Amino acid sequence: GTQQAVTILEKMFPDAKIERADLDTTQRKKQWQQTMKDFHAGNIDILVGTQTITKGYHFPKVTLVGVLWADLNLHFPIFNAAETSLQQLIQVAGRAGRQSDDSLVIVQAMDDHKIFQYLDETLYLKFYQNELETRSIINYPPVQRLVEIELKHTNEFIIEREAHDLGITLQHHATRMKKQIQILGPAKPPVHKIKNTFSRKIYLKSAQIQDIILIYKLVDLNQYQCAIYFTPNPVT
Repeated sequence: GTQQAVTILEKMFPDAKIERADLDTTQRKKQWQQTMKDFHAGNIDILVGTQTITKGYHFPKVTLVGVLWADLNLHFPIFNAAETSLQQLIQVAGRAGRQSDDSLVIVQAMDDHKIFQYLDETLYLKFYQNELETRSIINYPPVQRLVEIELKHTNEFIIEREAHDLGITLQHHATRMKKQIQILGPAKPPVHKIKNTFSRKIYLKSAQIQDIILIYKLVDLNQYQCAIYFTPNPVT
């Protein structure tokens, strides 16, 4: 993580003032604000942190930005992973003082993904057009509406059984009501257990969000032991 990066940088630049800015080091708001203030003033030479340090801050003196493992989110099964990853990279690149022609952004990744062709923000419209074409082919937003249903329970056997039953029930209602709804799952999300609580997800796609809401309301949720969350238009 960030600590390992700091250790390497300290060996490479022994005379530089290097600080971390992540949840471990800046849990208190005042501490976070002081770190940002010191970096903006030039009292910190190298700041290592998560993507949070790129949001809402402007550092005109910064002329070099490095991004490690830039394709991390692209390996998750999320339909808008390319869109959100590119937005984050463009935002990060913007931290390298736009006023200077000498500014440099170095991006490290494990794979040569197509989004790296569009790091220049002037090319974002071209990315948008290509992404929209792909979404049209596979019927994902904004071409169709998407709803996420998440189940949570501390017993994995119960959640497996109820997620399977809910998927069948939703399909039954969609067929009975003659609604064109595609039901995906249930499936384990990439992170499917947090603090002894398991989760499963079901996704529903349709041209009409009202159709999805209709069949969901037909389900008797009281028969399930799991906590069930209904999220229209889920984003990462």
